[in-house]
Amino acid sequence: MVHCTPVNKKSLQSVDWLQFLFVQHRYLAFLSTVVLCLGVGMAGGWLMATLGPVVVAGLVAGVAGGLWMLRDILVGYWALVAVVCLLPFGKLPFDIGFKPSFLDLVLGVLFLVWLAGLALGSPAASQKRPGPSHRRPPFIATPL
Repeated sequence: MVHCTPVNKKSLQSVDWLQFLFVQHRYLAFLSTVVLCLGVGMAGGWLMATLGPVVVAGLVAGVAGGLWMLRDILVGYWALVAVVCLLPFGKLPFDIGFKPSFLDLVLGVLFLVWLAGLALGSPAASQKRPGPSHRRPPFIATPL
């Protein structure tokens, strides 16, 4: 015999509403997965048909690498080294007031990730040094 306890509003506030919805209604989880797969498949097929497989592969790799750079600052440093070694003069094919190079993009993302980590108090943004842990390293910015 299964005992169902009534759910009060106070306990529902502490539970993630998406998890509650998908556990309570399993068909919604299945339906949303099917809709998401169909949407990604149709968008990928349209991109393959209009841009070509090489461009789409580069686009997927660039988006994945960019998201990985936003997640880990060390990946940003490796991307910076890769751009300096492989494509130091490569530029984007469109104009936003100036033609940004890949080096400008990587340095900008690296600076923003470092600044966000500094603002949020991430231990990766501050240097490990002996002494009191409440002291922060001085803010040093170089022109990009």
